[in-house]
Amino acid sequence: MKISKVRTYLSNQVKTIDSDFYEWEDAFNIDNIPSNIKDKSYHIAYEIPTSADFDTHLEDAIDVTVSVFFKGYRTPAATLDTAMDLCNDIRIQAVKKESIEAFRSTDDNPIFGVISNSIVPTTIPSNDNQVVITLQFTIRMAQTIC
Repeated sequence: MKISKVRTYLSNQVKTIDSDFYEWEDAFNIDNIPSNIKDKSYHIAYEIPTSADFDTHLEDAIDVTVSVFFKGYRTPAATLDTAMDLCNDIRIQAVKKESIEAFRSTDDNPIFGVISNSIVPTTIPSNDNQVVITLQFTIRMAQTIC
């Protein structure tokens, strides 16, 4: 089982909604995203999985945060509305059984479930014209061990 498939899956779902999104690929730090790419950029971070052992397989639940950045320019309220709509579309796309099955069929992926835990808008403290939408997911994966 490759936990890195979580990043691939979620990145695919973001790009399905809008191919103009750019992934910031720093492993942990979202504070150093350059301001010139903060519009329609995103960052994916996941935590250590919790596991359950069964006789024939291992199941993991991995908490994942997707931070999505937008610039507000002169209309931060309109940007927030657009950002929330796009992120809600990403959230719906990610939890769809059809999305999970399509990814599994092309990649023999062990992801079998995606739960949307929250969608939270915030601003960047140093610039209230920039909006960050934080999506929280739990990704369920299984791997045969026998």
